[in-house]
Amino acid sequence: MTPADVQGVHLLEEESFPDPWSEKSITESLEQSFSLCLAAEEEDILVGYLIFYRNLDEGEILRIAVKSDHRREGIGAQLIAGMRKYCEQKGIHRVMLDVRAGNTKAGKFYKKQGFVRDGMRKHFYANPDDDAVLMSRRY
Repeated sequence: MTPADVQGVHLLEEESFPDPWSEKSITESLEQSFSLCLAAEEEDILVGYLIFYRNLDEGEILRIAVKSDHRREGIGAQLIAGMRKYCEQKGIHRVMLDVRAGNTKAGKFYKKQGFVRDGMRKHFYANPDDDAVLMSRRY
């Protein structure tokens, strides 16, 4: 991801999440030395992205999204594969994430990528109210 992608990422945030990140938040993530920000493009058009933070030998997927008309094409799996390669290079052995309990499609995607359920946080999300399913994967 580059600064030129920030506006497109923000638009995809608005399409994908009830609590989209601002362009400022996306830019701040892009500028952090401990972040990995990946963009997936088809014919120079942003179709997906992933924002990942690392802390020592662990990391967390903070955001991942694929345009609705490009889902189920393997783009999300390619973004996860890019993150996995980064984890290998940086010595990251565990990746965590949380997903809305009501987002069963995302939960199935993460499970297919090798993530397992670790627990739940009740009423973690607002607008709409939802629990967070905590998941992780070891590399």
